[in-house]
Amino acid sequence: MFIYILKGGLIGAVVGMIVGSTTCGIDTACYQKNILQSSSGWQFSALAGGIFGLISYSPRHHKLGLSPANVGLISLGVLGYSIVNLGINKAQDNLPYFDKTPTRAKDLFAEIKSPGNLGIALAEGTKDEEGRETALINGHTDPATLGRRRVRNQGFCSDFGRTAPGDINGANQGCLKRIKSRLSRLTRLFLQQGLNPNDHLKAYWNAVDLWNQGSPFVSDNFPGLYANNLKSGKSTDDAIRKARVDSFELKANGLYHICRNFEPFKSNLAGLAVNSKEWKERCTDLDQNRRRIAGETVLRKNRVIN
Repeated sequence: MFIYILKGGLIGAVVGMIVGSTTCGIDTACYQKNILQSSSGWQFSALAGGIFGLISYSPRHHKLGLSPANVGLISLGVLGYSIVNLGINKAQDNLPYFDKTPTRAKDLFAEIKSPGNLGIALAEGTKDEEGRETALINGHTDPATLGRRRVRNQGFCSDFGRTAPGDINGANQGCLKRIKSRLSRLTRLFLQQGLNPNDHLKAYWNAVDLWNQGSPFVSDNFPGLYANNLKSGKSTDDAIRKARVDSFELKANGLYHICRNFEPFKSNLAGLAVNSKEWKERCTDLDQNRRRIAGETVLRKNRVIN
């Protein structure tokens, strides 16, 4: 029985790592932090393989000891695991270069009052174009939250109930810390597409804003989609706009909730079948283009871009 579990687990791990390597490339954080979302779940595959091995085990046909076939399969699994793991380790040696977020791009989010963070605050409605705080910064119920648990946002970003009620300074610091935590990863994803963030500051801001707003896979999707849009001949603004929408992969449930229940979204979507593909894409675009314009407004006002 143990042999069946071991064989299944090793083979599952190898298959999962090979599939994951096609998605993650040199990005070891992809293996470490997004096991299932990035299709690099070799740990999950190993578990699934082990369970399959256990299911396929039949005491009636089981023979004690290691047959040549069992030894061969286990050896093949160990060899494959070692080869793929070696490739990941070699990739990890290159990560220090990719972890160095270019200074100009990093400066967008260095402090709470930095232009990039002011752009996020304007998109969230917690600050105006002049950087002055609005009432929303002191706390507001997230309109996109579904289910029984309602959360209250505080601070300049989508705090999503992470901070104790009334602790606005703590919420702001938490926002800053969380935004900074993703910069090196997004930088790597841009560089993998041959894009220097310093040369694509508007797009880089939009990627970080997506990290603030959506699930991790959304911001991870953006650099590749943006690069492909540029290659297809789209202008920078059109490439950003389309990439923001497509990054959600029609899974923007929070936005759909807003579009079904709040104006002016409902009016702008009149005539479209609710929850149809066209309705979802248009709903997402209404919000994402609004945020894109907010970010560009602040970056332009602060002379980050012309």
